[in-house]
Amino acid sequence: MIQALILVVISQPVSVVISQSVSATPSFEMKYGIGIEELHELGFGVGIGVIVAASASILDKPINDLSKRLQLDELGEILSLPGDVYFILPFTIAGYASGIIFKDDKLKLIFLRAGISLALTTATVQLIKFSGRFRPYASSSGSPYNFSFLGLRNYNRSFPSGHSQASAAVYITIGNNICESTLCKIPFLTLPFLVGIGRILAQDHWFSDVLGGIIIGSCFELF
Repeated sequence: MIQALILVVISQPVSVVISQSVSATPSFEMKYGIGIEELHELGFGVGIGVIVAASASILDKPINDLSKRLQLDELGEILSLPGDVYFILPFTIAGYASGIIFKDDKLKLIFLRAGISLALTTATVQLIKFSGRFRPYASSSGSPYNFSFLGLRNYNRSFPSGHSQASAAVYITIGNNICESTLCKIPFLTLPFLVGIGRILAQDHWFSDVLGGIIIGSCFELF
């Protein structure tokens, strides 16, 4: 919930910045911006993410059981770090600031797009979390189909994975728009999946939570 509040608070000043950037750079919305079409893409991404996650939920228990046997909770926490709001938000702001400092309009606008994608998809994911799905560590029966609407506590706000969504929103946007070569893109495109693996190993999310989060987070680049 704290993460959601942080991103909601920054979304207003960011929207002011984006409007100024659009007026200053006519091609912004055409290539890097978030317009009405992108909002439709967000809705489409949410629909696809929910459908794919529901279909993949059959794998939740066997994958979670394997995760328990591996006992790699600490590794999971480490892998989760790039998707944490206290890492990814400063990273995005620093990228935007670098574009200003070095007078690189492309860098500035791509990180601005990543920031807007982060804010919008995070707000959406935090709303979906009210469905009240229990996290793996809180599911007493070990079933991935335990829900308690409204999900107001951290232990029953499992779907979708916020860390996976946030890392997909930022890193896939950056890799897809900054990198010219496949070698450059690979680290950025891989990070959301590593974060997702970390969330599963740490027993914080089911496999379908991670899958849904990545799809929603990357909707502006995928659709």
